[in-house]
Amino acid sequence: MKKTFILTALFLTASIGASAGTVVIRTRPVVVAPKVHVVHTVKPVRRGTIDINTNRKKAKVYVNGKLVGNAGQYDGWPGKLHLAPGKYTITLKSNGSVYRERVRVVSGHEVNLNVTF
Repeated sequence: MKKTFILTALFLTASIGASAGTVVIRTRPVVVAPKVHVVHTVKPVRRGTIDINTNRKKAKVYVNGKLVGNAGQYDGWPGKLHLAPGKYTITLKSNGSVYRERVRVVSGHEVNLNVTF
């Protein structure tokens, strides 16, 4: 939950009254609010998905050389690999075996990788 804090202060004014030696003090509330920053909205990038089906669910999955998890995480149930549109090198490694494929991810579409080690 976003919270906004407003600081209230008293603004004092003093004036000398008609009678000599009389000082009248008046107060009025002053609201001090935080500075407002303009935030630009960015249109979200729609992602594509990769469904990895393999006989080795514990195979390590790499996207462009970066480890992202095990193949079982991206086998369609419960999850898939969600990526921004573009070209990627998907690598699976298991017990010394390596499978590598270059794929093109398109927004809103799915790529199916069927890998048998």
